[in-house]
Amino acid sequence: MRAKLESGIILFCCACLSGHAQQLLKQADMGHFGVPAANYSGIVHLVADSFAVVDDKSEVDGFYIFNIHQNPVDGSIESVSRSELRGDREALSTALQRAHADCEDIAFVPEWKTYFIASEGFQEVNEYDASGRRTGRRLNIPKQFSLDNIQTNCGFEALTFNERTSLFWVTSETPLPSDGGDTTGVVRLQSFGKDLQPGGQWAYRMEPPQMTRGQYYAHGIPAMLALDDGRLLVMERELTVPASYLGAWTYIRVFVVNPSSKPAITADSNLRRLDEGEILEKKELFSFSTHLNLGQLNYGNYEGMSWGATLSDGRRTLLLVCDSQAGAGNAFYHLKDYLKVVILPKVF
Repeated sequence: MRAKLESGIILFCCACLSGHAQQLLKQADMGHFGVPAANYSGIVHLVADSFAVVDDKSEVDGFYIFNIHQNPVDGSIESVSRSELRGDREALSTALQRAHADCEDIAFVPEWKTYFIASEGFQEVNEYDASGRRTGRRLNIPKQFSLDNIQTNCGFEALTFNERTSLFWVTSETPLPSDGGDTTGVVRLQSFGKDLQPGGQWAYRMEPPQMTRGQYYAHGIPAMLALDDGRLLVMERELTVPASYLGAWTYIRVFVVNPSSKPAITADSNLRRLDEGEILEKKELFSFSTHLNLGQLNYGNYEGMSWGATLSDGRRTLLLVCDSQAGAGNAFYHLKDYLKVVILPKVF
């Protein structure tokens, strides 16, 4: 009887794990599939195994088309390939500044078959056709997010669009100086309609920093993903890199928020004095860390997040992509361009 009871408990726990808990798979090195090292910073699912990926140091603004095949049962990465950069190379001779657009994230609008790319270098979100050329349309960004009003190199990292809600979402990587900067930890999540005009804003508080600042340090929001029911997944990233590089680590946390659960704020809202009831409630969905030390050589600076494959049992996956700084390193070790698969529970 005891053996049967223990067996039943084990089966019940396994069922709970498969149906109600997320699973984080081991990082997959894209270099093993022959994908060139780069500065991959944003990813969006297109159709089937196709994805669009941006590089924040690409020679011109544009995107790559990736083919990423996952095992339909366990979600693991089975193959990865990449196209050449789709972008307006003629712009190199006519508008060299476009090479410094700092393309950080990308969204796709299936109805229009066009792409939107968040440029941190210009604090713009422009539309592109399938060849990677600008169409001339862009999101009408509120002035408070302009290049002069953000912390240096802490502008638009995160961009997402959801076809069902017909909403775009962007936010600054860190709080705006006018909102108190790092002293408040509160950023503005800004929505846009398909008319490309700004919609509502909501206040989101980042988690307090956990790390000691090294030679390189970052703490902010590099990616978001809009869900069909109006909720958002928000990725928070903190990283520190000492001068010696050994001891570097990154801490990634993904939270779920529901903008419809709170009233919108306005451009004039004082985030320094905002009532706690006006800040979005958040629920942590998953977290993980990566390291560069003598015992662990798995450091990954994750910056992009998109939907991955739907598994044979109906569970959905997320794909996270990291930026290796084009394989930065030395004679002993080079950073790798990883993909990480997260298998989500059916209900979260």
